[in-house]
Formats: sequence, C-alpha cells, structure tokens
Amino acid sequence: KARAGCSLWLSSPEKDSFEGWHDGYMRLDVPVKHRRLIELDKRARRVLVEDTLEMGEEHDVELFFHCHEDCAVDAIPGGYLIVRGGTSLRLLLPPAENAVSGVHRGSMTPLLGWVSRAFDSRRAAPTIAWRARLASRAVLRTEIVISP
Repeated sequence: KARAGCSLWLSSPEKDSFEGWHDGYMRLDVPVKHRRLIELDKRARRVLVEDTLEMGEEHDVELFFHCHEDCAVDAIPGGYLIVRGGTSLRLLLPPAENAVSGVHRGSMTPLLGWVSRAFDSRRAAPTIAWRARLASRAVLRTEIVISP
C-alpha cells in the first residue's frame, strides 16, 4: 500500500501552491520517487504541473490528461488546444527528446478515451497521452493556460 503526503501548501491572492508525493513506485525493481507540484497563478490564469521523478535507471513515463466528452482537442505547437463551449485552454506538454503524444477518443487499444457517468454506461471522451523514456532525474513541466 502506497503512502502519500503533502509537503507544501501555500495560498495568497496571487498564487496557490501544493506539492504532494507518494511512494507507490518504490516497490519497482528500479524504484522511482515521485513528487508533484501544482501552482495556480491567478492573475495569469495559468496552472503549472511539475512532476519530479528520481530514478536510478531508465523508465517509460506516461502522463494522461482526461477531458470532458464535449471538448474539442486539436494539436498546436508544444501541446494541444482544448475547447468546450466558449472556453478554451492551451495544454503545453513537457519537452523531452523522445516524447510522443496523441489524443485517444473511445479507443479499445489502448483502452483510453472513455468516461463513465453511471454504472454500465460509457461515452467516448478525449484523453491526451504523453509518453517518453526517461533516465535518472527528470522534471516534467506541464502548463495549462486559460484563454481570455
């Protein structure tokens, strides 16, 4: 059973910051320490998600971003534009030498891009998947910027 904790919580009129950690990947043959920092810059209307991975050898790393089923998702340089109704945001993914990303909607292979709002019911919904093979210490910075 993994342990988890909060190592930082700060709130001000300009910014909120939270950092959490878990030890769920320490059980692997080559253990990984994982920390996640989430910062909300209220004036810039921007969320920063920073994942720090400490590992001794290479690992395949995946990040998933699950969207509402009514969202339109389009590729843009460095990430994706996500639009629902009159709201849009830019999801800027971490740069990594061998990173690949894609959008899955109602996919069975891999099993991605679904939402279930009731028992025995599912609807296709976009899921953005980011993958890379990383070694040693990695800091992955994802930005979510809400358009005015």
